[in-house]
Amino acid sequence: MSKRVEDGFEDAHLENLKRFLYEAQLKGYGGEQHRGKMISELMDDRGTLKREYETGVIEYVYADGGTKVIWEKGDFRFSDKWFGGEPFGGMTVVRYKGKTCFTMSYHGELKDYAADPELVYSCLKEALMAVDPSLPIRGPGEYVKSGAMDMTVDLEYRRILDGWLGKFSGSESIGVPLGEILFEADFIGGLVNLRDS
Repeated sequence: MSKRVEDGFEDAHLENLKRFLYEAQLKGYGGEQHRGKMISELMDDRGTLKREYETGVIEYVYADGGTKVIWEKGDFRFSDKWFGGEPFGGMTVVRYKGKTCFTMSYHGELKDYAADPELVYSCLKEALMAVDPSLPIRGPGEYVKSGAMDMTVDLEYRRILDGWLGKFSGSESIGVPLGEILFEADFIGGLVNLRDS
């Protein structure tokens, strides 16, 4: 990779972005335990619930079914908003010094409606918390939730990724070992606004 990625985002900023994305992911959808203690909770007249946490995380729960998590550190600002339910979709946006530098869109759903959604999504949350800091895109390549179903069967999370942090696409799934797929999701994203137009 060159000293500058394209003509705008220097390698040093890319390393800072990786570290920030890793920390932000720990505070996002799966990371309730990393948000710290809630210090305030208010609902406005439109039905939007706003929660603030001691770590600086702000979470909005909207009347339309959307949820948004925001976190800032230094020059970076993380925002992740998702809708759903079944199926679900969302978008992650990172800004650097006020300018959007990274986006990722995702969409997923249960493939087996007989599966326990709480169990499947608890596995997803755990996998998202086990993300590789060197490539903080969704979960790791593989993650196993031991004894998940009836305390006897494991659930396996798998991520397939094509690309790097600058431009990527991929998919993730949760299923039983050598068996049925219970959940699937797709995602796409990368760096944006590398050059002024």
